[in-house]
Amino acid sequence: MTEETEYDAEEAKKNRLKTLAKQQRKFRLKRGIVFKEHQVCINDKLKSRISIAAQAARSDSNLTFEWQFGNEWEKLTAEEVHQLESEVSDYIEACFERHKQLVDEIDAGEDVDFSKGWP
Repeated sequence: MTEETEYDAEEAKKNRLKTLAKQQRKFRLKRGIVFKEHQVCINDKLKSRISIAAQAARSDSNLTFEWQFGNEWEKLTAEEVHQLESEVSDYIEACFERHKQLVDEIDAGEDVDFSKGWP
């Protein structure tokens, strides 16, 4: 085996591992968080809804919002919308931080454990 072939095989392995790290991040985001005893799956639609509601809540702290969690509805206060926005944002950032940490470990040639370190 030539040095070039060995390098290509190592790079291919690293790329496969990086793909697995990305898939783990996406899986964790889709699984989401629990907020007020409701499972909250994180997707673009949710992020957009939270952003719009939080902006309105910043303008008027007396607003309430009808929020659907799965098949259940709950009225959220402006404060609760801000709390949801903060928890979702923190969770997203923690998932990306873990993803980046895994990529750094892969690039350094370290053994990685995809099951640990996630929020």
